[in-house]
Amino acid sequence: MLKLILAVLIATASQGAFASYEALKNIHASVNTGFIYATDQALYGKSDHWATPAEFLANGAGDCEDFAIYKSHLLKERGIEHALVYFKKGGVAHIAVIAQIDGQMYLSDINAPLVPISLGNIKAKKMIVAQTERFVERFSS
Repeated sequence: MLKLILAVLIATASQGAFASYEALKNIHASVNTGFIYATDQALYGKSDHWATPAEFLANGAGDCEDFAIYKSHLLKERGIEHALVYFKKGGVAHIAVIAQIDGQMYLSDINAPLVPISLGNIKAKKMIVAQTERFVERFSS
């Protein structure tokens, strides 16, 4: 499934070559430095909460999926093809963003530099896809 989703990402990204590396780099840097990491327990009093972009902005903080969802929102506004990716980081579930610019895929992760990636260095277990009405309703706009 990972290869199929990445193939779709690559094919659709090549159709819209107006996306730029500079825009991706600016989104990555501004979100990673402009917001702070905070657990869902600290922010919402519960173990898991996927914040909308508006909630993330209002809090000025969030956990990995909140950073990824907000980056996804900004990338979508700029027409940059991307996907959320789920994997284990230090044995803990983690979510980041993969984007493609001019044929090169990049991983935008919280507290990490923007790095070019290939299928050979992704250890993703699955891609996060908007499968539930809740996700589509809250995060697609």
